[in-house]
Amino acid sequence: MEVKTYSPELQENRKPISILTTRVNSIVDSIDQLRLTMDHMIETQCKMVTKIDKISDKVFEKPEYLSVGEIALKEGVSDRTVRRRLKEKIIPFEKNEGEKAYRIPAEDYYQSLSSEGKSNWFQNHTRE
Repeated sequence: MEVKTYSPELQENRKPISILTTRVNSIVDSIDQLRLTMDHMIETQCKMVTKIDKISDKVFEKPEYLSVGEIALKEGVSDRTVRRRLKEKIIPFEKNEGEKAYRIPAEDYYQSLSSEGKSNWFQNHTRE
């Protein structure tokens, strides 16, 4: 059996190489952990974006029609005031025969808004 002997220079460098190898392995392990953590964060973010999109769609959804109560709330007037404006034909509406509820086209409402955000349907309104 032959015993290998290393040169003195190699023997001197053996310990620093071992230390360097240990440190490199430690860094590689840290990078792997970071990659796993980042993958988890990206997955979580994707799920959150999906939820936020669903909530946003509901919040910013503009329905085709608005009810008397919705118009009253948006304008800060009573339901009675809105119905009066409907009967005066100031506010456009649709109402099928036999229906009790007025359907106010949302597009008409949004077009009636001034730059201050108030509908011109209620410009001359004074509280009763």
